[in-house]
Amino acid sequence: MDFVRGFWRKHRRKVLVTAGCLGSGYLLYKLYNSHTRRLADLERELAHERKNDEIIKTQMKAHFESIQMIVDSTTLPHAIQFLSIRISEEIDVSDVMDRLDKGKGMLSSPEKLQLWDELKILSFTRMVLSLWSVTMLSLYIRVQVNILGRHLYVDTARALGSSHILEELDLIDRDDEQKFLSSADFLVTNALPSLISDMQGAVEEVLRGKQLKDVITTRVLQETVMRVLEVFMSTGSPHHWVDYLMMPQDTKLSGTTSGSSDETVSKFRQLMVETREVLINTEFTNIVEISLKCFTDALVEEMETQTVAGGLATGKPLAKVLPHIEKTMNVITAEPSKNRFLQIIRDLPEIEELERQKEIDDWLPITSSRNAKWWYSTFHNVTAMVGAGVLGLPYSMAQLGWGPGIAVLILSWIITLYTLWQMVEMHEMVPGKRFDRYHELGQFAFGERLGLYIIVPQQIIVEVGVCIVYMVTGGQSLKKFHELACQNCSPIRLSFFVMIFASSHFVLSHLPNFNSISGVSLVAAVMSLSYSTIAWTATAAKGVQEDVQYGYKSGTAASTVLSFFTGLGGIAFAYAGHNVVLEIQATIPSTPSNPSKGPMWRGVVVAYVVVALCYFPVALVGYGVFGNAVLDNVLMSLETPVWAIATANLFVVMHVIGSYQIFAMPVFDMVETFLVKKLNFKPSTILRFIVRNVYVALTMFIAIMIPFFGGLLAFFGGFAFAPTTYFLPCIMWLLIYKPKRFSLSWWTNWVCIVLGVILMILSSIGGLRQIIIQSKDYSLFS
Repeated sequence: MDFVRGFWRKHRRKVLVTAGCLGSGYLLYKLYNSHTRRLADLERELAHERKNDEIIKTQMKAHFESIQMIVDSTTLPHAIQFLSIRISEEIDVSDVMDRLDKGKGMLSSPEKLQLWDELKILSFTRMVLSLWSVTMLSLYIRVQVNILGRHLYVDTARALGSSHILEELDLIDRDDEQKFLSSADFLVTNALPSLISDMQGAVEEVLRGKQLKDVITTRVLQETVMRVLEVFMSTGSPHHWVDYLMMPQDTKLSGTTSGSSDETVSKFRQLMVETREVLINTEFTNIVEISLKCFTDALVEEMETQTVAGGLATGKPLAKVLPHIEKTMNVITAEPSKNRFLQIIRDLPEIEELERQKEIDDWLPITSSRNAKWWYSTFHNVTAMVGAGVLGLPYSMAQLGWGPGIAVLILSWIITLYTLWQMVEMHEMVPGKRFDRYHELGQFAFGERLGLYIIVPQQIIVEVGVCIVYMVTGGQSLKKFHELACQNCSPIRLSFFVMIFASSHFVLSHLPNFNSISGVSLVAAVMSLSYSTIAWTATAAKGVQEDVQYGYKSGTAASTVLSFFTGLGGIAFAYAGHNVVLEIQATIPSTPSNPSKGPMWRGVVVAYVVVALCYFPVALVGYGVFGNAVLDNVLMSLETPVWAIATANLFVVMHVIGSYQIFAMPVFDMVETFLVKKLNFKPSTILRFIVRNVYVALTMFIAIMIPFFGGLLAFFGGFAFAPTTYFLPCIMWLLIYKPKRFSLSWWTNWVCIVLGVILMILSSIGGLRQIIIQSKDYSLFS
């Protein structure tokens, strides 16, 4: 025993160093082994994901080929053949030609002229009608094929358990496919009489004044046909021509609903709604114009080669061209396998680019799902707006005082509700176009380049800033919960709680789109109302504190003024939902008869009622009880009852988890759009995995560096929230709608602009000062 003691005393340091080295080596080995296993697991998961993707691609390709075969062999040939028969029946020129032939030498000049004029109108109507109908049927059926293919991709991915496809879409069975494809017959079976009438009206308008002796050249014929198409397409309401291809939105699905369940009807209606959204899209309208022009050019070229004696190149009288025009219908409506005009349309690069863009839009988080209900907008807006800001309102009231504080609080509620209404209205101000993102609306108002430079930096600052503030809020609330729930435990640094909070977002951030986080958003909205109620009721139960003071806390006049500015920024931060309102509205289905602004506005009104129930009691009661001694997070000023305060802090954590996702989704969309559309990265799970993990890690890192809750609220509230919430919507409204000068609308918008600019300047100064003051006693990563 003495030997052991002596050996220990003599070699203690060596033993400890050796044990430390061996222990460290073993620990490093275990860490390396664990890291290797994690990498192997990740590689297996990625390999499984790639295998699933290959299966999806194979099945989708097979299904596309199957649908395309049905379309090429059955749907399109049947539709075109049926169209040819109906046009021949409805526009019969043989009777006019027989009367002209039999009346030679018997008809008077006026009678003969009238018959020739009738032949002219009917011949042009047959040609242009056939050209338009075949072109539109071809494009319409191609849209149907792509939509069915997209649904197959989603269904297959779900069946294989792919985690990155979670859209709430109904499965599409074979019967629905057939019913959907057969809807292409609507033009021939239902809409043809009115289509003929409108097309004939356009022909009569364009040909008015043209004489039979007028010389018609290739160029004149091409210009005449394009002019007829232009008059026809521009007559009536925007996109009126869509109602010739598919039943109007307010038409009951008669013939499709009998004997079908409500579920089947909803599936079919969903497909039809998606099809209409594509047809009224501005990009599709451009495709239609290009296709009609290419078809017309090819047809006129074909007619030139068929005419003799120099053909149309040198010019022929209109009377001699009419027989060739009358015969074009057989060429235009030839079966698809022999129809070179249809092949020209299929090979248009613009159509392929449109399909590529549609595939990308179906992958991007903002535009991938448009089946949200009106109440989705309610809890998305509540989650976006009622967050960290509500907890700082008593602190802002302490910096502003009773009178200015209440005035600013009420004015902000009214102004932001008005500007939010403007955003909802402007979402679909252009027929056939949805401004799904804030910067898209800015580009329309300010111009393509200037709109990006004005909106995108502001929006990125807002959304990234909110995510950083919510990282801080989540970490602080977790820390407070830990301190209250385990009062004898050793204290843990705030940085670790921020990391714990961030860990949830490394998982939730991989939900693909807004609709997939609707459950998280609903929970967050409920939590916001819950902890706001706990905050003001627990504060009220605490009673007005002894020696409470409501005067300005700062000692000097300069610091008082700067603190006042900080209070303005805190209130500006509280009204933050505008930055994601267009993205939220983009998830709601929209049609000309039922635009998305109706359900969206209903959800916004309900959300603003909830906002009032959360903001005003917390702000007024919190300031009334604690006075100017209230902390920048009112829950941090409360200690009792312990269970209620601990619960409230836990509710805050659950709420800001949802809020973080609401504000992060547009950032994901912007980054993924840039990578896929500008840098031509392939849309993939790996790309999304890397982008979103890097973003969460970046916001966590910044939150750990500068966890100044109050200063961050004021700075971001003034510098970025005030422009995007208070006055940018008003500026865009003035630029787009151009209200009459000195009218009520003009004055209202200019008042909001002036107040918003003042708020932006003053609160930014105050917030930056607050961050500088708080950072004096702070060491990095402490």
